[in-house]
Amino acid sequence: MSTATLASQTAFRGLLDAAARPGTTVDLIQPAARVAGTLGESDKHAGLLLLAVTLLDAGTPCHVTGPDATSVVRLIRRHTYAPEVALEDARFVICTAPSAARAAAKGANPGTLERPDLGATVIVSVDALSGPLASEDTGATHTLTGPGIDGHHHVQVDADGDVLAGRDAHAGTYPQGIDMLLITSPGVVMALPRTTVATHLNAGNGRHA
Repeated sequence: MSTATLASQTAFRGLLDAAARPGTTVDLIQPAARVAGTLGESDKHAGLLLLAVTLLDAGTPCHVTGPDATSVVRLIRRHTYAPEVALEDARFVICTAPSAARAAAKGANPGTLERPDLGATVIVSVDALSGPLASEDTGATHTLTGPGIDGHHHVQVDADGDVLAGRDAHAGTYPQGIDMLLITSPGVVMALPRTTVATHLNAGNGRHA
């Protein structure tokens, strides 16, 4: 079994752990570095590349948006053969920077009442990611509540703006909705299922479900 395949399996188990514990960071730095090295790619998009080879294949339509999107599309095609489609048709939406997250999350397919499983997963490359934190006074940007969280979690997701704001468009639509994966370039990941409610601490009582 290849090094990249083993790293991808490790990543998949890590993603299951992250999804079961929203707001908790999972360290996938080593498998991300192994995948990038094995595939002969730079570390610039190591985290995104790891998630791509773990989750995408030729039958998984995706959409890439944000700065450097063209090179990331080529990277994904080269290693997964996943087809590039319009935002609203994608099963996975990949944001190459936090600045692309709001519009991407807002426009992503939330599925239907009959097929909520068709709701997209939005993957966002972020610069800073940590959680759960002890309190709001430790640099937290959001408070999370919902299934899988005991009470609430404080987390830090970047520092400028509200990376999670695009989830507003799908508030109150459960079981429809989008799931979100946040990942740093080296490979630290956090999962935010559609059932997780995030409150931006600098925006009063704005809530994103």
